[in-house]
Amino acid sequence: MVFIAIFVIAGLVTAALWYLQTLAMAKRRRRMSEVAASHGLAFSAKDPFRMVVTLPLDFFDHGHSRKVSNVMYARTPDGRDVRAFDYEYTTGSRKNRHVYYHSCGLISTGAEWPRLTLGPEGFFERVTDVIGGAGIQFESEEFNRTWEVRSADPRFAAAMIDPEMMLFLMEKAEGARVEVHGPWILFAGERLEPEQLPQVLASAEAFRSGIPPVVWSLYPSPDA
Repeated sequence: MVFIAIFVIAGLVTAALWYLQTLAMAKRRRRMSEVAASHGLAFSAKDPFRMVVTLPLDFFDHGHSRKVSNVMYARTPDGRDVRAFDYEYTTGSRKNRHVYYHSCGLISTGAEWPRLTLGPEGFFERVTDVIGGAGIQFESEEFNRTWEVRSADPRFAAAMIDPEMMLFLMEKAEGARVEVHGPWILFAGERLEPEQLPQVLASAEAFRSGIPPVVWSLYPSPDA
């Protein structure tokens, strides 16, 4: 009888937690929709772009059970895509299972660039197997202590990360995970409140605006 009672109580607790989680997800979805509308963005609770399987970004290769949701999106007058969304993935299983939640901003540039990743030490450790090589070092020791930079093309990284870009990253993007590849720039961080999500898009746009002119010269758009 005691075992049955424990089993029933455990089932009720699980059901209650599931119900509360469902309510929280619905509330977040509603708030995200309202934020999107207030910023002139379209909204989809699911991912209409299938980003996890269609975009060449290593950020989407971590773990399993990957999911994009609550997508705000638009196309700018100059034809660039802008998207902000929730992203989650899982590592391990059973007792070692852990779910990671992120808020992401994604913009297109019209360029076709080599892969470049920037993030806190160790976050992109899986990228090492993909692009090889050690982290790229810069003249600023302060920057090197804060950011780990990897790229399949060190010349591209050196052109992209000039002193002004270093300053922006250290002052405005601390703790972010940044990936550049092909036409895409991805900014990702810890999950934010819905009202804060447009800030991630703003950070991605600020990064794009700060790209040194030499990058556009050395790696011009395919349509240029």
